[in-house]
This record gives sequence, structure tokens and C-alpha cells, in this order.
Amino acid sequence: MKIEDKLSINDIDWDYIWKRELGDKKPNNKKDWNDVAEKFGKWIAKDDYPEKLLNYIKVTKNDTVMDLGCGEGTITIPLAKKCSHLLAVDKSDKMLDLIQEKMIDEGLSNIITLRHDILKLNKDNIGQYDVIVASRSISGAYEMKEVLSNLNDIAKKYVYITFYGPNNRRETNKALEAIGKKNPKKHADYSIIFNLLVSMGIHPNVVNLECESVKGYANIDEAIERFNWRVGNVSEKEREKLDKHFRKSLVQNSEGMWENPNDKGDWVLIWWKKEL
Repeated sequence: MKIEDKLSINDIDWDYIWKRELGDKKPNNKKDWNDVAEKFGKWIAKDDYPEKLLNYIKVTKNDTVMDLGCGEGTITIPLAKKCSHLLAVDKSDKMLDLIQEKMIDEGLSNIITLRHDILKLNKDNIGQYDVIVASRSISGAYEMKEVLSNLNDIAKKYVYITFYGPNNRRETNKALEAIGKKNPKKHADYSIIFNLLVSMGIHPNVVNLECESVKGYANIDEAIERFNWRVGNVSEKEREKLDKHFRKSLVQNSEGMWENPNDKGDWVLIWWKKEL
């Protein structure tokens, strides 16, 4: 390419690049979140990600909020305490049941739960909300441009979405190498999202949340169980190899939990304010 033939960033089809990097439109490893709903809160009990994210979300007592892919309410409940009304959307019945239980425990009455495919929401079928939060929930969206456009249309004030950082799967990939596999799940880089948004006329902010907490496991069996949940289809022979790998890479902390000091969550927040 000659210098005079330089491309403009607007000449690049970032939606195509996202799809190319993501790969298969229909991944083979589809998770049923109902299977882990009861365990999930325990798994992330000491995760500092929620606090890091919540520190950036701007919400007032008069705001309406929609939490997409809300899970069991780790982000939902704190946000509901700050806003006037919150819609919690997830495709897992059991996750939504847990939010209902937490609402009662916390004495909250301003949350409505909705079972729905979060990637198929738009302004016409859901209306508008002041603040939209999609926490760790849309990184697998194939039609990302359409999803982002819909979120921008639904939002009146702010949109907050989080994606994998470059080091998020580093230790998972090492465990896969230990059993002779490559990661079957593809995750396109968050930088594509930034450029895609810019090409759509949206100029977002990008922040690495700099999480410091590491995953903790009660025992080696739990480490293998959660690994299997992340990547799927681990055979008995592979479980034996994983057992050896985790006994080398995990250490017990002062509380008796097994952890890898290098296995920190790497999450990137992309957010923008709607232009009036």
C-alpha cells in the first residue's frame, strides 16, 4: 500500500471484522444459566468487579434503569437502591427468581424482572430507560452493530457495557494447553467495539476496571467444575490432567481457599452519554 492510498477509519467495515473475529454465529457451547444459578453468587462473592463497575455508573434517584443479562442481581440490587425504577432482564428463570428473593430480603419494590433474549430488545418492544447496563452479557452477540444501535436507541442518558480485556482468558488457556486443547470459544477484541461505535457516530469512553480479586475455589474439584462450565465437554481423562495442572498452579490462601494469584479478571468498560 502506498502512503497516498491510506484508508480512513470510516472505510473499514468494523461490523464485518467483529463477525469475522467472533467466528461461528451459533457456538456449540451454549450455557444454560439455570444450571448454575444457585452457585453463581457464591462463585463471585469476593469478586471486586461489581464494585469497580458500580463506581462508574451514573444514576440518580429519579432515573429509570435497565440491567441486561442481570444474572442473580449482583449489579441489579445496588443500582435499584439508587434509582426510581429498574427493569432486570435475563433469559434464566432461576436467576430472576433469585433477584425476586433478594428484593424481599432488601425491602425493595422498584424492580421488575423480565425473561427475554437480551439481544432482541429494541425501543419498539421495550421502550426507553435513562440508563442501560449490559454487564458481561453481550460479548457473544454476532449482530453487534444492531445490538449497539438498539441499546443506544433505548437509552435516554447513558449506556454502560463491559467486555473481556486482553488477559481475561490467559489462565483458562493455560489449563486448556495442559489437556491438549485450544479454547473453543472465540471472543473478539473490545477495541473493535470502540471502532464500531465511532463508525456509528458514537464516541465512547473506554476504561480498564483494573480488577484485583482472583477466583477462589473450595477445593480442586470445584476448580475443575467451574473450568468445565467455562469451556464445556471435559472428559474423565482430561479431568485427571486438570487435577494435576491445578495442583501445580493453585495455592491455598489464609482462608483455606485455592487460588491462582495470576488469575485476575480483566474487564473493560465501554460507556457513553447520549447526545441530546
